[in-house]
Amino acid sequence: IKVVRSYVHQALEGLLYLHDHHIWHRDIKGANILVTEDGVIKLADFGTSEKLKKEDNGAFSATNNNTTAGTPLFMAPEAMLDPKSVDGLKADIWSIGATTLQMCTGNPPWKEHNFSNFMQLMLFVAKDDSIPKIDEQLPPALRDFIGMCFRRNPPSSRPSARQLLTHPFFGKTSNNCGRRGTPLMLKPIGDGNSGGSSSGDNGIDNSIKTASQAGVTKLTFRK
Repeated sequence: IKVVRSYVHQALEGLLYLHDHHIWHRDIKGANILVTEDGVIKLADFGTSEKLKKEDNGAFSATNNNTTAGTPLFMAPEAMLDPKSVDGLKADIWSIGATTLQMCTGNPPWKEHNFSNFMQLMLFVAKDDSIPKIDEQLPPALRDFIGMCFRRNPPSSRPSARQLLTHPFFGKTSNNCGRRGTPLMLKPIGDGNSGGSSSGDNGIDNSIKTASQAGVTKLTFRK
């Protein structure tokens, strides 16, 4: 869990930098997170990323959101179902939660449904307002963090990257977010069953294939 905490915190710091510059990453997932030999996280693969355009009313919106882009299992529901009106920054937050869940369990979101293709996933998401299953054996603060990322209705209820950096899951580390953020209070999620605690670097395999950059590896997972 300590490794998960460190990796997710660093990924959020990188995401905060992008969002402060109005950039929608659009494909946050473990395969697009690189880890140096010193455990430093770097976000990668900006092939689908987009610079948001400032509208006359001061809001920011995507200019190329007529098509669905990203990795389905890690995409926010609204990014799959209604790409024209999606808030890209909030969609990134869902993907952070999905990636965190995979770090802890070794499985991507929605794994419990055994979807065989993207269309099955889309049809399920369209007719069902549920969220991916969050392992009840995870520590309460971690479950709460993931649950906040998975808020569906409305997507605007998801915290920002800056707010998530103040979440109790990060403990004292949350004081290092660089700028002031409204602290998030721990609240129960799902059915309120907090589950037991967990320890160790569960689900993370550091003996993984070396990426093209020297001393950098891709973040992958095992069960």
